[in-house]
Amino acid sequence: MAKPLDPKKIESARQFSSRAERREQRRKLMQDEIAENQLSNGVIVIPPKKMQDVQKERPKLRVAAYCCVSTQEEEQVGSFDMQVRHFTQRIG
Repeated sequence: MAKPLDPKKIESARQFSSRAERREQRRKLMQDEIAENQLSNGVIVIPPKKMQDVQKERPKLRVAAYCCVSTQEEEQVGSFDMQVRHFTQRIG
């Protein structure tokens, strides 16, 4: 047996808008709220940095140096200290 049709449910389903329309309505509401908040005295607007300013700053790099001595021969005694000095100068 078929379900009886409810005219109120049908009409409420027709009133719902499409997903794109709902998304656009939410976006518009958010923009309106932002504009309203910017008009009040308590809001501080921080503009984004321009791309030129961002490119001038050098990014910080994290580096690590690996120093080792593979043998215990006498020739290798100063090798470790030399490696440490070299990498300290290069990185520092």
